Amino acid sequence: MTVFKRQLLSRKILFNKIQEILDTQGKDIANKAQDVKEESQDIVSTAKDAEEELKDVGNKIKEAKDELTDSAEDEIAAATSASEQKDDDDNTASTGATKGPVN
Repeated sequence: MTVFKRQLLSRKILFNKIQEILDTQGKDIANKAQDVKEESQDIVSTAKDAEEELKDVGNKIKEAKDELTDSAEDEIAAATSASEQKDDDDNTASTGATKGPVN
């Protein structure tokens, strides 16, 4: 075999090895990229689920606040009404006459 043919064969073998390495590395990179893509999709999905859950929690908190506010307003109105009724009762004597300031 001539030197030229040996060099050609060596280069061909070298080229084939380099191609194998590139193919293997390319497959590894493609697999890792696919893994990253899938994990990213999972993260986005989880974030969307969390967003929906937080909206639900926010709505429930608003409903609870509204109920508490309504309840407190009802209690204040009832207490005010009872207080006004008591004041009216205190201003009326047993004879039915209205007590008033003395001039």
